[in-house]
Amino acid sequence: MGSMSKIRVQSDPVKRLGKAGPAAPELDLLRAATLPVGQATVAWNRWIADNDIDLVPRRSIEILPSVSANLPSSVLGLEADRMSGIRRRVWTQNQLMSLSLGDALARLGEANITAVLAKGAALKDTVYPELGTRAMADSDVLIAEGQFDEALNTLMRAGWRRISPETGPYFHAVALANELGHQMDIHRWVAFPRFTAIPDSSWIARSVPHELGGCRIRRLDNADELVLATLHGPLIPGPSITRWPLDVFHIARSAAVDD
Repeated sequence: MGSMSKIRVQSDPVKRLGKAGPAAPELDLLRAATLPVGQATVAWNRWIADNDIDLVPRRSIEILPSVSANLPSSVLGLEADRMSGIRRRVWTQNQLMSLSLGDALARLGEANITAVLAKGAALKDTVYPELGTRAMADSDVLIAEGQFDEALNTLMRAGWRRISPETGPYFHAVALANELGHQMDIHRWVAFPRFTAIPDSSWIARSVPHELGGCRIRRLDNADELVLATLHGPLIPGPSITRWPLDVFHIARSAAVDD
């Protein structure tokens, strides 16, 4: 009996998702960002009654643009203008980051390096309803097998600097930043070899055409984005804890609309 008393009973979300599961207030924000207006309103009212936007962590703040897009001003009440401001800020940041990303991809293209957009950099323009609803800390680019070192050198010659110290044959990505402070992760792989024995070349082969600032590029197929979101999101602490459920929702909704 003594040992049984030490067992902590966990909620269903915690049991399912472990430490990467959204906390209860974050679940209410996710509901407010994704459910039909009636149910979303209930979740928003419950959240705003117990939370101050100035005091919540970044991973909650990053859901607010989607809440703002999902709920009318009449529901958001006194926070409506502020929520619109948060969404405009994300839109502006995304636009500026896209300019840096477009320049980097153009440099890679000139060097005949195959680069494929992944995660938020691709999803914000495709499955999300507005550019300002998907917050991003950086852009993610998958490099074709055998071209990673050349891609890294090309970008560093173009003024990008390395900000991550990882080295060795098994590190999956390098974080870079340009003089404007915009960050980009270039990936050797996004799934292989951690989740699959199949190299990421198959993901690149399934990539689809995309356009960024007039530059013709490619992005991961939505089906692969869905797999990536559900595999990668729960493993990473911080804002990804609340970004990946939104990614999954919008990818699924986009597929339903297309059907």
